[in-house]
Amino acid sequence: MLAYIISLCYSPRKPEKMEPTTMEVTKKFNLSNCGYLGCINEVSDETTKRIAKIGRKQYKFCSQYCYDEWLQTPALSF
Repeated sequence: MLAYIISLCYSPRKPEKMEPTTMEVTKKFNLSNCGYLGCINEVSDETTKRIAKIGRKQYKFCSQYCYDEWLQTPALSF
């Protein structure tokens, strides 16, 4: 009887399908807007006043005012 119960609990499983793994490619997004959400100005490489890097993200700002306001956001206060 014990052998029957063990055979129910530990029955052989189906072999896993061997699918080739795919490598996930990260896409780089070139945002053209100012990093401060309250600003609607577009930023290009020539008009960038300040740049902030957090991890792998890069934020560009059109003016010192936008940069200062961005620093005061609650998400950045640690």
